[in-house]
Amino acid sequence: MRLHAHFSVIAIGFALAMTACMVAPDKPKVDNPPAQPDTTNLPDGSRLGEKVEVDGAVIYAVLNDKAPLETEYLTLHEAMEAKQASVRERSEGGTVNTLLVCNNAKKPLFLMAGDLLLGGKQDRIVAESAVLDAGAQDAEIQVFCVEHGRWALQGKDAEKCRDGAFYTDKSMPQCDLAVKKAAIETKQQGRVWSEVASNNMALNVARKTSSGTFRATFDDPETREKIEKNVAVARKLAESQVVGFAVYVEGEMVAMDVFESCGLAQKLADKLLRSYVITGLSGGYKDEVTVANDASNAEAEDVATAGEIDQVESQADRSCCLSPRERFAQQHATNNVGRAAAPRTGNEELAVNDRTANTRSYKENALDYACNDKKSGKAVQQSFMRR
Repeated sequence: MRLHAHFSVIAIGFALAMTACMVAPDKPKVDNPPAQPDTTNLPDGSRLGEKVEVDGAVIYAVLNDKAPLETEYLTLHEAMEAKQASVRERSEGGTVNTLLVCNNAKKPLFLMAGDLLLGGKQDRIVAESAVLDAGAQDAEIQVFCVEHGRWALQGKDAEKCRDGAFYTDKSMPQCDLAVKKAAIETKQQGRVWSEVASNNMALNVARKTSSGTFRATFDDPETREKIEKNVAVARKLAESQVVGFAVYVEGEMVAMDVFESCGLAQKLADKLLRSYVITGLSGGYKDEVTVANDASNAEAEDVATAGEIDQVESQADRSCCLSPRERFAQQHATNNVGRAAAPRTGNEELAVNDRTANTRSYKENALDYACNDKKSGKAVQQSFMRR
């Protein structure tokens, strides 16, 4: 009896144990599941690849298995480095928001919005992405000034900037996203200047530039070291066959640049990664562009006229000492002088406009913009910025 009872206890225990094993344990509750990256604004056929975290941002590689590996387009930097393209002032007097480009290469030239053009009478950025035909001469491109207090060739640029020419530098290739956004979305020179000033203040380089140039970001050794440290981390994204990059903050896409081929994306990778890194270092992506605090912006239209040529020329030599109001007035006056000296004929624009179709659409919180090559039918660039 005792033996029988003992086996009965064992049998019951075994049965209970088996029953417990068959009941699935409760899943642990996750109060804050990790946010999945938003892919709403990725172009059709694209997907996210590897990611890296840099100061102030998360950058993803964008992949497209069907994208061509090679590209027919030259970038502005490689064409200028090979002396197959040149950029210069529109006239001897210059015009703040217009430059002339010659493409002497046998391939079409792609200029990307935000590209820094150094030298001339003041540093500029390309205002809108464009494609120039092979052999295009004196094509007008729209630009924005990113150097508030200079309107004369400076000594350190003299070797590279003869006859009002510009140059590009691989180590300082693009502005940050805030400056680019001000140019593309508002198309207002005052807003672009405000964002340049905001960037320089955020990176503690404002007092290290007498002319208020965006270039100060790269000229400052401490800031350059931070940029290069972050870019070295981000650069591994370009090791795969990427077609572009997407920038995220808290799981939400705030900016994206995608191109027609892996070849073109590879060429542009370093300059774009620097742009994203600077955005992170200067405080992260901002939904709103900076509103110019300078009250003289409204008044300057009445202060400076084309008749003040002599005054403008004398101000150029003391531009580092000008107040914000005087600087704006100087820029406005020289802009008018340039227009008077070289009236627009419309012919120079055809090389750009015949080859390029730029589209821009606004959703409730998004700015989508694209550069399409009308000749080949390609969407050369598809980009997005959160509004």
